[in-house]
Amino acid sequence: MIWIIGEYAERIDNADELLESFLESFPEEPAQVQLQLLTATVKLFLKKPTEGPQQMIQVLIASAHMHFKSDIKWICPLFIWLHIVL
Repeated sequence: MIWIIGEYAERIDNADELLESFLESFPEEPAQVQLQLLTATVKLFLKKPTEGPQQMIQVLIASAHMHFKSDIKWICPLFIWLHIVL
C-alpha cells in the first residue's frame, strides 16, 4: 500500500494523510518498510510539493538520527540534498 501511495500520489486526494498514518510507526518498522516509506515520502514531495515537504523533513530527520542498515543510511543524505536543491 505504501508503494501505491507514493507511485500514484498525484491521483490520490489524501495521499499525504494516508502516508502520515504509516509514518507514525516509522521507528518501529523493519528496514525494508522504512526504506519504502522514505521513497514514498520523496515521491509525494516531488509530485505534490505543497503537501509533502513537512512530512519529508520529519522522516529524513528521524532517519538521520537513527541507526539503520547501510542501504537506508546512505540514501538519507541523497534525499536531503534533493530537498535542498528543489
